Order: sequence, then structure tokens, then C-alpha cells
Amino acid sequence: MRHTKKVWPEYFQKILDDKKTFELRLADWECNEGDILVLQEWNPETKEYTGREIEKEVTYVGKTK
Repeated sequence: MRHTKKVWPEYFQKILDDKKTFELRLADWECNEGDILVLQEWNPETKEYTGREIEKEVTYVGKTK
């Protein structure tokens, strides 16, 4: 399954540079190992997408209560 998520520029660049290799998100959507995350760079100041995006495969899902 593919999931599209917004990512702020400061985090997007770290993901692009392989310096940020995990993502913590509120579990308000179903995500499983093997799914694809489509991460789209979102500028919170202009409230617009920048046009840059990355696709990453989910390799681990941890859940907590």
C-alpha cells in the first residue's frame, strides 16, 4: 500500500541525505512493513508543496499505547 505524507523542509532534507532514517507518527492510519511512504516536502510558511518528493519503503513499524 502507498501512503502520502507531508514533511517539512528541515526534515525532508535530512531524509534525503540519509541522516533521518525513521519517522514517528500518530497512529491514526494503518501502516505496515513493506508499505511505501511517499513523502512530499511541504512549506509551512507558504502552505504549499515544494514539488520535491521521496519514496521510501517501510521496514519496521513499532506501536505503543
